[in-house]
Amino acid sequence: MEKITKTDIDNLLQTYLKRKVYEIEQVKSQPPNEVWRFKTDVRYYYIKISLDHIPFYTEKWVIEHLAEKNVRVPRPVIYDDSEITFQYPFFVITAIDGQPFSTLSLAKSEQAFIITRAGKDLARMHHIHTRGFGWCSNELSRKYRIVCGYDDDLQTVLHNALHEHLPLLCNANIITNSEAEWIKTYIASHPSVHSLKQGRLVHGDYDLLHIFAAKYGYSGMIDFGNKMSMDPVWDIANFHMLHPGLSEYLIKGWREEIDIDLSDPKLFHEKIDVFSLIIAIVKSSWLIHHNFQKAKPYITYLQRYIHPHQPINRNFLDIDFLE
Repeated sequence: MEKITKTDIDNLLQTYLKRKVYEIEQVKSQPPNEVWRFKTDVRYYYIKISLDHIPFYTEKWVIEHLAEKNVRVPRPVIYDDSEITFQYPFFVITAIDGQPFSTLSLAKSEQAFIITRAGKDLARMHHIHTRGFGWCSNELSRKYRIVCGYDDDLQTVLHNALHEHLPLLCNANIITNSEAEWIKTYIASHPSVHSLKQGRLVHGDYDLLHIFAAKYGYSGMIDFGNKMSMDPVWDIANFHMLHPGLSEYLIKGWREEIDIDLSDPKLFHEKIDVFSLIIAIVKSSWLIHHNFQKAKPYITYLQRYIHPHQPINRNFLDIDFLE
């Protein structure tokens, strides 16, 4: 595989855009994709390149359908998965104004306003119906022209997640075998959390890094690489686990727009509880092998969940992180 250079990007963009591009730079991305940022005389853009030759069809589908719901997202500019003009599938999108919320220093009232507005956008995303359940299957999604999960029902998704990821956490000494058995028993005691029969479009990694804000306030959401066909509460659970001090504002905006039945507050909180635990298991298991720094909050949450009155196992975490 030949390394992609700045010259390659420049030539490719000028072929399609027919204009001069500036400030071409590669940005951090999740393998096997590469992401480059560039500017024209009008605005900034990103080009996403699939090094494993899997097209960005579903991401394009998601962005287009979100735009139809008036959700603030990047706009698609160029999409080409033919591999004729370029050796890999690629996708060019506009850059959203502003910065990630997590990088900003804001007053409490500004935080509340922006996150409430983000909750409304998230609910509009959750209005979109999908097929099946679980993480997105590119092959099925392209076949049926709708975001599709790999599994037929939510119970199977949760069962498979535990079956795959709990042994990995035991092997890494993050949890013990007896703790893994306790987790399985605990989740099995809450069968109502997988009662949803129709999947919805879910971000899959919704946190402050993916909420953007500018001088005028909320400017949009980004990054749909972990999209799912899932219960919408999954996104709420992920956000609440990572940002409990802000989740009330997200839920406030989300409740104003969401179209699912929330008449049973006990079930809603059960779902947040169980989904948070499963997300912590899945993210910890994957990230300890790919980005340990990012795994820390999930490991911390998992250990505190299992042993709420015991100190965190500092063998896996830096002391600075916990202070």
